[in-house]
Amino acid sequence: MSHRMLLWLLAILWMLAIFLFSSFSTLPEPPGIRMSDKAKHFLAYAVLAWLLQRAVRGTWRSWGKFTVAAAAVSISAVYGITDEVHQLFVPNRYCDLLDWIADLLGSIAGVLPILAAGKLKLKL
Repeated sequence: MSHRMLLWLLAILWMLAIFLFSSFSTLPEPPGIRMSDKAKHFLAYAVLAWLLQRAVRGTWRSWGKFTVAAAAVSISAVYGITDEVHQLFVPNRYCDLLDWIADLLGSIAGVLPILAAGKLKLKL
């Protein structure tokens, strides 16, 4: 398997994990860790955008870092919308604009480390 395919596979597996957890009527809590619903959304989408940024950068090497980051945030944001719509069909879940905003803010936060590393000439 090529490095590029692996990067996309990791992002897709994370998307599947988000979909799976969105299918539960109530989310399981990890032992010893209490997080608000919005924090969970923020964190999940920060990871997704980070993974997508690496996959996009590995696929379209000629794109500038801001174009890559914008693509990763855009894909994450659209996936967040589909996730919220999906929750309309899950008992005890609902579509929430504030959840999507947490997704979007997490996506933006997720691309910042690689953008900052580029400024600092670091490899992430």
